[in-house]
Amino acid sequence: MLPYLLYIFKMLVCSAILLGYYWIFLRNQRFHQYNRYYLLGVLVISIVLPLLHFDLSFFNKGIISQTVIRTIEVITVYGEGENVDVSPIGSMLKTITFLKLIYAAGIGIGFWELGIALRRIHRMRKIYRGEQLDDITIYHTSEKGTPFSFFRSVFWNDKVSLNSRAGQQIFRHELYHIRQYHSLDIFFCQLVVLVYWFNPFYYLIRHELKAVHEYLADQHAIGNDGPLEYAEILLERSIQEKQLALTHPFFQSQLKRRITMLTIKPFQKSGYLSRVMALPLVASLSFLLVAFVVRKPSETGFVAKEPVTIVVDAGHGGPDPGVKLPDGQTEQQLALAISRQIASLAPEYNVKVLLTRTEESLPNDLVDPEVANAWRVTYSNSIQPDLLLSIHLNASNNTNLNGYEIYVPRSNGPHQQLKASQTAAQILQNQLDAVVKVNGIKERKNQGIWVLDKAESPALLIECGFLTNPDDYTFIKESHNQETLARKILESVVLFAEYQRGNKNVHLDTVPVKKTPMREDITFTQAEHMPFYPGGKEAWQKFLNTTLRYPQEAIDSETTGTVLLGFVVRADSTLADISILNEPGKGLGLEAKRVLEASGKWAPAKQNGQPVNCYFKQPITFMLEREF
Repeated sequence: MLPYLLYIFKMLVCSAILLGYYWIFLRNQRFHQYNRYYLLGVLVISIVLPLLHFDLSFFNKGIISQTVIRTIEVITVYGEGENVDVSPIGSMLKTITFLKLIYAAGIGIGFWELGIALRRIHRMRKIYRGEQLDDITIYHTSEKGTPFSFFRSVFWNDKVSLNSRAGQQIFRHELYHIRQYHSLDIFFCQLVVLVYWFNPFYYLIRHELKAVHEYLADQHAIGNDGPLEYAEILLERSIQEKQLALTHPFFQSQLKRRITMLTIKPFQKSGYLSRVMALPLVASLSFLLVAFVVRKPSETGFVAKEPVTIVVDAGHGGPDPGVKLPDGQTEQQLALAISRQIASLAPEYNVKVLLTRTEESLPNDLVDPEVANAWRVTYSNSIQPDLLLSIHLNASNNTNLNGYEIYVPRSNGPHQQLKASQTAAQILQNQLDAVVKVNGIKERKNQGIWVLDKAESPALLIECGFLTNPDDYTFIKESHNQETLARKILESVVLFAEYQRGNKNVHLDTVPVKKTPMREDITFTQAEHMPFYPGGKEAWQKFLNTTLRYPQEAIDSETTGTVLLGFVVRADSTLADISILNEPGKGLGLEAKRVLEASGKWAPAKQNGQPVNCYFKQPITFMLEREF
């Protein structure tokens, strides 16, 4: 949506500047033919110029060396992980859809008015007899608003004698409209106003163009008679009637200006030249404001040849802060800071970044995290970006766990851009490897990740280190390190876009990177087979129903919501390091922790067929049933 709004803004600026020049230097001057073509030119230029982009970054040469991207195997994990799967957003009315409806309604009204005008002209041609004069047809009518011309037809009013002096001048006036193709000007202008009905300057241009047509036709109609005699005819014959927008009625409302144009002195060449010489300055200003794009060369030389659009989604927000640290820092704050860094640096790479949220609140000022998650995907899908990036940070009770993780849509899900997403992830890991430790590219099959699986564009989720690891946290909280990370992400975006567009300088290696051998002493965050409660989900639900007790404090305050617990399932099936990661309060977190501690042994995770220690996150949802 933003590219369209930017185009509209540029179009308004361009038309305002060019019409302003006309209003100051050209309006009510007697070089009418010049004014006619100038006004038509303003319509064309203000529509076309914002579509053009002239890059003045002379030293910005883009990708100049060949880049080889190593293919990396995607690791499949099966854990429940964070509870990010939500129900669809339903029939919520989107702002974008509302604006489209308003625009369509405006065009509909314009077509309706145009149809009325054309229908009236068609009716008059059917009712009244036509008299052929060379290539012109004269229709003798008694209709209000006549005489007027429309292309090669003159609709004459029989109350005006063609043989009288006034009739001859009026006929020469209408004949001039026909010979100079003025109806074509007005019809073109009417179509422009119809499509761009929201531009107020186009209505002024249409009004002025009609006036200029009248000035030209008046000068021709005078013939050998003096201007005062012709002005007398205008005064005698003038009437106030509703006119058709597409026609040139002889008697119309711009009577005062027409008479003024007949009586003012012809323009001086010096005045004409001074006004025309100002035009290059105005045109240059329009070009600089609307069409030219000056980009600062990026530090790395990674600049897309054509603009790239991405959506960057800072995870969590508002009532959903994500991971909380003892010093008050939260995941949602750091994710937003990283996203802002990406957006601020993006112009250097010829990348346009659209943020799902720019403040610490949830996107679109929503209050429900689940609805907000669905909105993120709906927003991205409405834009159809080259890539969707969701920024998150990790956490674990095991403070030794560190490193970055990249998630792609699940291969058994509905995503239609899976291959492109995997390619983007491979490129991203190759770039990030130069500055941070990356634990691999992963997909989560059981539950999936909503923002990835429901996206219609290539999509990635980046876990930017473990906030619970001192080294990872120290690195990511520094602004200059966030900038380094943002630049690597933008490099990846450019490389991915160039690869997708067939740039031969960017290609993938066909030899996958070998997996790092498994360490026996490590606690996994993701494993080939994740831990689970014995008996599966049904047994777990049955255990909760019989063990969980709703705290009275929560009942009294009608508090509901989901508690997220983090814990380690050891290789010997015992649980350790149980902690509350997120909770609604009122005792729900403590009750969920008590129930988990009473759950006994769990089936451990397995890697390469061997039981391993594994960190796991388990949501427990508390709901109250209302009595009616």
